[in-house]
Amino acid sequence: MGGLIEDSDEEARNRLLAKLGITEESLKSDVDYLLDWMEKQPHLPKLTHLNVREWVGNQLIMAKNSLEKTKFSIERYCAARTMCPELFENRDIINNKVLSDCFDNFTISYLPGLTPKLHKVAIARMESTDPEEFHFDAIMKRLLMVMEYYLKKGFDFSGFHIVFDLENVRLGHLGRLNLSLLKTMSLAMKAYPVSFAVINLINYPTFIEKAIAIFKPFISEKLLSRVSKSFF
Repeated sequence: MGGLIEDSDEEARNRLLAKLGITEESLKSDVDYLLDWMEKQPHLPKLTHLNVREWVGNQLIMAKNSLEKTKFSIERYCAARTMCPELFENRDIINNKVLSDCFDNFTISYLPGLTPKLHKVAIARMESTDPEEFHFDAIMKRLLMVMEYYLKKGFDFSGFHIVFDLENVRLGHLGRLNLSLLKTMSLAMKAYPVSFAVINLINYPTFIEKAIAIFKPFISEKLLSRVSKSFF
């Protein structure tokens, strides 16, 4: 992974745009094109809950400056909001106990700075060994909230470097997964074209291959190829 580079938000964003071959002029032109395209798609809903111009620009950056990938992600985003509204509603962590408890039982930490490859490092860890406290739908909701945040704030990184600490994962956690949740996860992942460039599994249990087998039908071979396992 190497040392992390800590720049200002503006410096980091400029480095990313340069890496992707994006200028402010090309970004404006491409966003204008995408907004016009969206207006001509009668099946797409009006996205009144956000600043559409900034959101589309960040979608384009997240899709690594590909207009076609951006169109696809916009289509999938709108489809996900229609087909899985429960993931986008009731996000009040004060009054939603399951979501609130998720912040105690599942930690996601984002390190300051970026790797030399402009990846944002995130460390995830299950804090509770009790499967009854594992709510995969709440975790998915939290992860989508992160994506929503960056789509509004803006991107200064080209992808995530994820470190999963699996020390507290038990076989019973797998029993809490079901086909419907996994299908929902697959649909939600397609709504956000962010790259998971590196995935490190550490302190993994003996049944790790069983866990990977459960998720395998719902994630791409490309993503699976980026998974590595280590034990500390």
